Amino acid sequence: MKNKSLLGKKVMDTVTGVTGVAIQRCEYMNGCIQYAIQPKVIVDGVPVKALWYDEEQVNIVPKEKKIRPKAKPTGGPAPTNPPARNRNMT
Repeated sequence: MKNKSLLGKKVMDTVTGVTGVAIQRCEYMNGCIQYAIQPKVIVDGVPVKALWYDEEQVNIVPKEKKIRPKAKPTGGPAPTNPPARNRNMT
C-alpha cells in the first residue's frame, strides 16, 4: 500500500503515460485503491475529464530543475576612470 500523499500532486500513470494532478482517491472494500488524475489538457475550451487509475501504476512526477541561462558577457571591462568633462565651456 502506497502513501496517501498523492492527492494534490502531479502524477503519471506508468501504463498509459497520462500526466496530471491526483484529485480524488477511492478505496474499495476489496482493498483496491484508485486515483482520479485530472490532465492539464483543454479541448474546445473544456478541460478533459479526470480518469481513474490503479494505485500501483501511479507515480509522482519529480519536479524539474529550473535551468538558468548563463550570464552573457557584456562586451568588455568597465572603464576605470570616466572621461573628464570640460567645465570651461561658455
